[in-house]
Amino acid sequence: MGDCPRIAFRCVVASVALAVAVSASAGDWPQYRGNAARNAVTAEQLAERLHPLWAREFPPPYAPPAGTARAQFEPGCDPVIVGKTAYIALDGAAAVVAVDTDTGRERWRFHADYPIRYAPCATSEAVYVGDDGGNLLCLGAATGELRWKLPAAPEQGQAPYCGDLAGRWPVTCGSVLYEGRVYFAVGRRDAGKAIVVAADAATGREVWRREVPGVSCWGYLTAAGGVVLMPVFDAHCVHLDANTGQATLLPNNRDNRYGSLVAANRTH
Repeated sequence: MGDCPRIAFRCVVASVALAVAVSASAGDWPQYRGNAARNAVTAEQLAERLHPLWAREFPPPYAPPAGTARAQFEPGCDPVIVGKTAYIALDGAAAVVAVDTDTGRERWRFHADYPIRYAPCATSEAVYVGDDGGNLLCLGAATGELRWKLPAAPEQGQAPYCGDLAGRWPVTCGSVLYEGRVYFAVGRRDAGKAIVVAADAATGREVWRREVPGVSCWGYLTAAGGVVLMPVFDAHCVHLDANTGQATLLPNNRDNRYGSLVAANRTH
C-alpha cells in the first residue's frame, strides 16, 4: 500500500495527543465527534494554546488506496474520553485500549476476534464497539472485560475485507449511544441491503432490527431528535425512527456521496 500506513500512523499519534490536551479542560468526549449528534462542539472554554501532554505509538490502521472515496471512512484510532480515561480502537491490532489521560499509561487492552474499525462510544460504566464479525461488543469501562456480545450478521462465514479476514457481514457504520440504546449497522456492498440494529445499552437485548434494501452503509451513525441517520453509498442518508426503526431513504446527493453526518434536533 505504499506510504499509506505510515501516514495513517502519524495521524493516530497526533489525534491522541490533541484529544488528551483538549480533555484537560473540555470534560468528557464519549463518542466520535463528541456526542450522538456528531457536532464536535463543546460548551467548555478551551485554552488559547494547546500542547501535547504525551504521545503513544500504536500499530497503523488499515489504509485504503490513497485518493479513493473509501479512504474518508477509515478514520483510524479516533479516541473517546470519559473522566480520566481515553478509549481507542486499534483495527491494526484488533483491539481496544484504555489509556490514562494524565500519564498515557495503558490501563487495559481487550483483544477482539475481528478488527474494530470505528471509534467506541463510552460511559463511566461501559464501552461499546462493533467489529468486523458483525457483532456489537460491550466492555466494562474499568477493566475491559467482555460483558455481552450481540451478533447482527444474518449469515455465518468469512470473507476478505479491508486487508483482513472478516465475517460476511461486518459492522460498516460506527455505533452511536443515544437515550439508553446503542445503534449499529452491518452490511456488504454486494448484498444490496444494510441491517440496522438497536440494542439496550444495559443488557444487550435486541430492541429492533431493520433491513434497509438497496443501500450499502459506511461511516458513522448519528442520532438526535428521536431520529437515527445512517450514511450510505450513492445517497445522502437513511432516516430511521429511533424507537421503531421505521426507515426512509432521503434524496440522492451525488455531489456528496461519502460524508460525515451531523445532526441537531431533526436537521442534519
